Amino acid sequence: FFLINETVDGDRFWNMLIMRHIQVRGHDYILGVQTRLDLPMPRIIERPTTSMADVHGAAAFAESLGWYLDDFRPQLRDKRCYMHTIKHVKIVEERILMYLKKSCDDYEG
Repeated sequence: FFLINETVDGDRFWNMLIMRHIQVRGHDYILGVQTRLDLPMPRIIERPTTSMADVHGAAAFAESLGWYLDDFRPQLRDKRCYMHTIKHVKIVEERILMYLKKSCDDYEG
């Protein structure tokens, strides 16, 4: 999962959650690992807002990002990728940064 998380102060950051089903001694478990991604946060979603224009802009941004992520979701779900979690995270960071540079005025690219 690719998430936007918040600190106690309300600062937002990108977070990646990887969950896997594992079995240990005949018992089923779900193992979750999360990591903060080293990505910039676009101004449009940087802070919580109550402005309807900002809410609509943020929703449009999130929808656009979701469509972009759909393009490489099969790669993210590839079980072989989970054996190399650090490499997996770097792939996500590179792809999202590419999207941000292409889609936001905040970044040069």
